[in-house]
Amino acid sequence: MRLKKLESILAGMESFATSLDVSAGGTHFYGKISGGDLAFVHKRFAPCTASEIEKLKIQMGFSNLGSYEDLLLQTDGIILFNNRITIFGVRENPERSMALDKQTSISVSSALRRRGGNHSEWLPIGAVALYDIVLDIELNRSGESRLGAPSLGYVSFSKFVDLLLLVWDSARALTKPPEIVLPKVDELERVLRSVIRGDRH
Repeated sequence: MRLKKLESILAGMESFATSLDVSAGGTHFYGKISGGDLAFVHKRFAPCTASEIEKLKIQMGFSNLGSYEDLLLQTDGIILFNNRITIFGVRENPERSMALDKQTSISVSSALRRRGGNHSEWLPIGAVALYDIVLDIELNRSGESRLGAPSLGYVSFSKFVDLLLLVWDSARALTKPPEIVLPKVDELERVLRSVIRGDRH
């Protein structure tokens, strides 16, 4: 079931957002051309190898990544709605190259460095950037995930893919093709704050 949910998100990246698919080095950039300008709406990357995932588990100190591991086997992180929603990956781009085949998501390693290491029960695997706040997407050693921020609190999910599907569906419902960017970020913030408060889940 969780693989079907994940596949629906990845398929939705293609069908919902794009009239253009640019591929380079295993990375797919789904975009649109508007007014002569090219904008990439979503990005997915070449899948992680089993050895890359094992190294990540060692780095995080987690033996169970749950459905986050399923995602990494399909794509090394994803970027949705013009960088509004990011799921971190494994690989890094230390040269910060803008070449399409060198692009990566933010890495878990860099997020851990900003946090000062893996000394917490919950570790970062993604973020949702809104107008007034950045919501953390985090994972624990049981494979559970949560969405929120220290100032708001958190809502937990037994499966990461359910968290991702909720965020994806919430953002998708507020985006009307052929818009390039997410036009109602304040509405997405309101919806996700409501989920965190427990008004809906």
